[in-house]
Amino acid sequence: MTADTGQQTDEAPNTGTEASALERIWQEIRDITRQVEQEARRNGRLASLHLDVRNLRRGRSEQFSRLGNLIYRAQLESERRPTLSRVEGYDDLIVQIQAMDVRIETVEAEIARLRTGGSPYEPPKAANAKAESAA
Repeated sequence: MTADTGQQTDEAPNTGTEASALERIWQEIRDITRQVEQEARRNGRLASLHLDVRNLRRGRSEQFSRLGNLIYRAQLESERRPTLSRVEGYDDLIVQIQAMDVRIETVEAEIARLRTGGSPYEPPKAANAKAESAA
C-alpha cells in the first residue's frame, strides 16, 4: 500500500541485488570510457610523433644540403681540396646532424613503445637521456 492513496502497488522495492547490478554496469561503463580515452590519447600522441619524425627528417635533409653547399663553395675557392675541418660551419653542421639523428632515434623508439601498448604519459627514460646528452 502507498501512504498517499492507500492503494496497493505491484512495484517491488529495490533490492540489494538490483543496486549492485546497476553499480557493476556503471563501473563497466566507466572502465570502457577510460580505455577509450587512453586509446584516443595514445593515437593522438602517435600521430604527433610521426609528424615530428617527418619534420626532423626534412630538417636533416636541409642540413645535408647546407653541408654539401659549404663543401662545394670551399672547393671552388681553393686550388686544392680543402680540409673539411677548416671549412667554416662544417663542424657545427655535423653536430646539428648528429643531434637530429639522436632525436629521430628517440622519437622512433617512443613510437615503437606506444605501438606495443605503452602509456602516452610515460616517455622512455633511456632515450630522453640520450637525446639530452647529444644536444
